[in-house]
Amino acid sequence: MPPPPRTARNTRLMLIEGPKFRLWLAPDLSREQWNEAAEAICRILVDPPQSACQRRAEAVRKALSIYQGAPSARAKELERQYRSYLARGWLRERDFEKLPAPHSTERDLLHRLARCNAGASLSWRQLLRIAATAIDHDRFESSCPDGLASLPWRR
Repeated sequence: MPPPPRTARNTRLMLIEGPKFRLWLAPDLSREQWNEAAEAICRILVDPPQSACQRRAEAVRKALSIYQGAPSARAKELERQYRSYLARGWLRERDFEKLPAPHSTERDLLHRLARCNAGASLSWRQLLRIAATAIDHDRFESSCPDGLASLPWRR
């Protein structure tokens, strides 16, 4: 993409470049718009968006962490609570990106899991498999030298 022509109007362009991208921001943005754009860019650079599978794995792992016992017992309890939530609360709350206050941590995690899984139910074995995949992926990334874990591995 070629740079925009240099005229008196766009001499104040904000340019952000990376190895695979180039981003220009218009000079006629208001101060609030500049702040909003800068905040969004920082949020993306500091905490890049995750894939749907990563978001679901993270939601499963966090939801499993609030229950006690062996992994299979926790997965069975999460399955029971998750199915109950899908039957009772999901239809009412599926359009909310985040639940309005007040709500419990458990309900928030169940809502996040339902959003990541598009409201579909999961068995306890699926929950364990998803959690194990997420844990294996984290171990792999933490044991790799810098930059190696970010290569496009095939699974």
